[in-house]
Amino acid sequence: ITLKNQIKHKEIESMNEEGLPHLVKRPWWLWSRWWRKQTPGEQDRVAVLGPLLAVVLFSLAILATLAYLRIDETDRENETVQRDAEFMQQKIRLRMNESQDEILSLARDVGAGEVSLLEFQKRSERLIDRHPELLSVYVLDTQRRVKATYNSASMFGGQTTAINSVLLEEDKITGFNETLQRQRPFVSPPTNGPYANFNVFAPFFLKTQINGMIVAEYSLDSLLIHSIPTDLHAKYAVALLAPNGDPLAGTILPERKGPQIL
Repeated sequence: ITLKNQIKHKEIESMNEEGLPHLVKRPWWLWSRWWRKQTPGEQDRVAVLGPLLAVVLFSLAILATLAYLRIDETDRENETVQRDAEFMQQKIRLRMNESQDEILSLARDVGAGEVSLLEFQKRSERLIDRHPELLSVYVLDTQRRVKATYNSASMFGGQTTAINSVLLEEDKITGFNETLQRQRPFVSPPTNGPYANFNVFAPFFLKTQINGMIVAEYSLDSLLIHSIPTDLHAKYAVALLAPNGDPLAGTILPERKGPQIL
């Protein structure tokens, strides 16, 4: 019993007044001992470090918060731009599909002999009225000769196609030959230049052989203007680019030099 009391007495002595082990309080005891050894001037210099450290930590917290908010805002802006770009692409795609469906329907009726020259003119006029991005619609025979045509008012004189003329433009000859080879509608690659456009070739058949085709010429600038809502045009500088990055239509902003902040 005496041995147990001695051990218990030593354990009590090893406890400080707060009931904590002596080893837990030792670092604070070392700091207190060091502090008492300092002169008043040295203590004042050390005491200044506390508020200064608090200010530095507070400033770092503010900077981290601002950086986080800026990154979050940039991410939201990028997501908005991406979503609007996908919406604009969808609008262009839908408008193209609508006009191409009407062109294919017109080609089937021409191939079936249900459309006279006058009726072709009327239907082409209505088609261009509904789709102002169309510059011209014309019928070709298998020798690339124009049998009927209708040109929009926005078509320049040098670009119009005349009846009984033969297509000589290289891009149109390529599209004509591709349509003959594939035996199905063909969309030509867009051309570069001040009047960037592309053509849709819709063949019609006599039995199983191509007997001719309807060619619809589109203006890329007009397609961009009439497909995209005005509020997005006002919000963004919109442009159509070729797969290699060359501008085809729309507003091209000059490339900025130097550092940029998103």
